[in-house]
Amino acid sequence: VKEIYAWGFRNPHRITWTKKGDMLVSHIGGGNIESVDLIEPGHDYGWPIREGTFLLNPYGDLTKVYSLPPNDSNYNITYPVVQYDHTWGWTAISGGFEYSGAAIPQLSGKFIFGDIPSGKLFYVNMADIKQGSQAPIYEWKFSINGQQKTFKDLCGNGMVGLRFGRDAHGELYILTKADGKMYKLVGR
Repeated sequence: VKEIYAWGFRNPHRITWTKKGDMLVSHIGGGNIESVDLIEPGHDYGWPIREGTFLLNPYGDLTKVYSLPPNDSNYNITYPVVQYDHTWGWTAISGGFEYSGAAIPQLSGKFIFGDIPSGKLFYVNMADIKQGSQAPIYEWKFSINGQQKTFKDLCGNGMVGLRFGRDAHGELYILTKADGKMYKLVGR
């Protein structure tokens, strides 16, 4: 069917395009894996038989994942270019953007994203995003008025509700749903 561009998603939280024109989807998993997919036309991204790079039984307990089967290549699944599991307490990816602004040169060449409930912030280097491999994830901290903070501290709530926005100049904004505030990322 020509109307379907790509399939195999549970909850594609946000879609964005990179400066190169690649499409990235931040994909909220079911019970174990959060991911970012590099989207290509006609590709299957695995849901409901895969969660990230793991086997999922769609007729069983969706909170359990298993090792991939020996014949995995027969399924033609396209796996994420970024993934993390819930063991770190990060449980729902908040899709972000490739930084394209000028205010924070240190973020140039990075895809910025976070975790919705915890409000933790992450990035991957755009140069590491390649189909068929996993880009390393880095956590980053921020300061307000010279003091390192977390969004849980700022919101005073255990469920931050982290979201991202970008303006016409490529500068990033972070929204915290728990307290209805918006923060603009600026350099030092």
